[in-house]
Amino acid sequence: MAGFGIGRAIFRAMISQLVGLSLSSNFMVREARRLGISYRRQIMLQDIREIGGLLGKEASVKQISSSILIPKGVMVETDLRRARNYRVFGDVVYTNVNTGVERRQTISFYDDQRRSKDDYISFYERDKEESEYLPEESITSLAIRSVEHNKGLPY
Repeated sequence: MAGFGIGRAIFRAMISQLVGLSLSSNFMVREARRLGISYRRQIMLQDIREIGGLLGKEASVKQISSSILIPKGVMVETDLRRARNYRVFGDVVYTNVNTGVERRQTISFYDDQRRSKDDYISFYERDKEESEYLPEESITSLAIRSVEHNKGLPY
């Protein structure tokens, strides 16, 4: 059996593919255990609900106008590990300003304000500029995929 941290990381990586196959939560847990991946069942089910919820609400988030405040109904309620109100997921394309080579990456970032997709994009771009992380790259595009809300914290 893999250690708790590694086992959980492996299982969480598998969940999105398993959810895409419309498999039941019980089947996913049994299959993970058959493969030697196991941790508390309650936490495994929580991980399935969280990741499955994100995937299920992505289509709704994509359909929302980029200029309106993201509605509460399309957010996934979860227990974030940080005392922040929101975690935002997106797909970003970076372009190397010297070579023109593009790099695609899935990102997530935290925020305490509920915003529109346009505002989240501006927030991320400002944050990247201030940090000067990989200054030779510029953001070509950023698409917001989903937003999690930290249960118990205000909207």
